[in-house]
Amino acid sequence: MAPSLTWLTWPPGFWFRPAPPRKTATRLFHLPPELIRHIIGFLEDDEQALRATSLVASAFRRPAQEILFSELLLEPPYPAPKHFAPGEKLLSLFEQSPEIAGYVRSIFILDTPLLAYESASWVCNDVQLPEALGRVSLDKIQAFTLHQGRRYSWSVLSAPMKDTILAICNSPSLVSLSIAGPPIDIIHVCRPSLKNLDIGNGTPHRLSNISTSMQRNASLKLQSLSLVRDHDVHEAVDYILNPFNRIDVGELETLCVFASEIEDHDAMSSLLTECAASLHALTFQPASNIAAHYITNEENPFTLTGLVNLRRLTICYQHVFVDANNVDDPLPWVVDLLRTMQAPNILESVHLFVNHDFADADTHEPQRAEGWRELHSLLVDRKRFPALQHADIELGSHNLDIDEIYDRVEGFLPDLDSIGLVRLKKMSSGLCGPDSVC
Repeated sequence: MAPSLTWLTWPPGFWFRPAPPRKTATRLFHLPPELIRHIIGFLEDDEQALRATSLVASAFRRPAQEILFSELLLEPPYPAPKHFAPGEKLLSLFEQSPEIAGYVRSIFILDTPLLAYESASWVCNDVQLPEALGRVSLDKIQAFTLHQGRRYSWSVLSAPMKDTILAICNSPSLVSLSIAGPPIDIIHVCRPSLKNLDIGNGTPHRLSNISTSMQRNASLKLQSLSLVRDHDVHEAVDYILNPFNRIDVGELETLCVFASEIEDHDAMSSLLTECAASLHALTFQPASNIAAHYITNEENPFTLTGLVNLRRLTICYQHVFVDANNVDDPLPWVVDLLRTMQAPNILESVHLFVNHDFADADTHEPQRAEGWRELHSLLVDRKRFPALQHADIELGSHNLDIDEIYDRVEGFLPDLDSIGLVRLKKMSSGLCGPDSVC
């Protein structure tokens, strides 16, 4: 990823300090522009090298700055200050160096820090932000992220800010969109260039008074889709599959869904039916009550049957110790879900994230060995999974002894090291979430 552009690190005019004259530079830098850009491209991930290169010669300055200023990242530090309004300084920078605004290709806006939902919405209070963003060449924006805190929705934003956001979403160059807060039908203003869509929590309200010139008259053909919401995932799926909204998932290659209730599993079945032939990678987290539901229903709300091109499968779930005789364990559901894949298949990797927790209990029952042994036997079955290269199982917890859990699970998995196909790990962050798997 290119170095982020943030007003906190932009002294005005910094990038436009002229390089000292060199007599040898004239001959050295008579190079084709295409070759110069190719050379600069090797420095894309090295911000210091790009800064230095931009000062070497005028021929290198613009290609280096195009990378340095390609991503505009606007988010408050944590803990959030009482007054955070980057719009004023951003506008001043663009006024002094207007060419910088033309280099921006990606915009990331985080309304409130992830751990500070009590903070006020700085986006709705920053009156100069819409004007500052208006200086950017919005028709050239390729990626846009807008995440609002849980307390805030589309309704708190000013009319100019809403218009600016709609203009960004309407960019003919937009390829990737990630939203949390705006209504889902903001997708209606996106052009057919959009290929990657990430939908988080959003207001139930719908847009109104959308300009006719902004309304899309052709179908989106998505390549990747992520639905990670605290509620109503099935409603988002219904919106996407509604023919009126002209969103084609028939060529979807990557899908990530975090379910919040059993109804989301039913919606997942409908979604997989539409993209079964094209899907290469699937990430799924079942509803928190899937274990109890599965015990009483003994039937998977959806299956992996028909996913003939699936190569990567990731499943996240929570294993809860309620009391000594009551363990909420979705592992049997996971094993049976894997059994629904046709045999043989071309699955290359399986990644299982298991978060461990307890509820109102001082003791917890040892994890059941049977489920883990069934999982292991299934994964090492070469007739069923002839292309499987590795199966990673990552264990995590924020309130239980993860070393104890790891040792117990390791003892349940026979010949773990002799085959090398199934690998047991401890999560580096303790718990898994959408940012780590989607």
